[in-house]
Amino acid sequence: ILGLELDPAQAFEGLQKNMDIRITWDNEAIPAVYCPVADFFGYAYGTASMQSLLHGSQGNKSYTYLPMPFDAHAKIE
Repeated sequence: ILGLELDPAQAFEGLQKNMDIRITWDNEAIPAVYCPVADFFGYAYGTASMQSLLHGSQGNKSYTYLPMPFDAHAKIE
């Protein structure tokens, strides 16, 4: 996995945080990441507030290119 991109980014705007992201590495019992998608991509007070080379939102997509620390198996829900 080189990166994760989700669109449309506007789906994560607003104060309602009704979508979560859960990421589990190598069949672990507890997810390494489990939080609202908007928080994961750096939204603050309902708007995109973060943009960098590795993580944030730009245009119509939210993205992360952070290294993903798994050996054999990754599960993104």
